[in-house]
Amino acid sequence: MALKATNGPILELGVGFDSTPYISEFVNSLGGERRAFSFESNEEWLLNFVGLRSDNHRIEHASPRYLSVPL
Repeated sequence: MALKATNGPILELGVGFDSTPYISEFVNSLGGERRAFSFESNEEWLLNFVGLRSDNHRIEHASPRYLSVPL
């Protein structure tokens, strides 16, 4: 998997039932060595994933127009 072949922060644009839990588990297993930032424009869909938020994985709503994203 690409996550293991790279280093540095991870950016996910659009959350999903396969990728987002995998990314969350991956960064949390590293104990803070890497962080992930996941952004989703659909607030209703995002609610399925807020339980995966942690110090290592930020999961946030992004404006539908992508004018601003909280970092």
